[in-house]
Amino acid sequence: MRSDIEAAPFPTREYIGAMALEMARMARDDGDGRLAAMLEQVAQVAGAPPA
Repeated sequence: MRSDIEAAPFPTREYIGAMALEMARMARDDGDGRLAAMLEQVAQVAGAPPA
């Protein structure tokens, strides 16, 4: 392992947003619009700058 190379930080918020959108799709496909809407809100928050 080279010590002169820094690993890029893991894009946590982007990952959470993408996973929330995928779970929202799954919830909607399963007929749960309320859960899908909540997960879409999570994705929006994850896509915004941290508070």
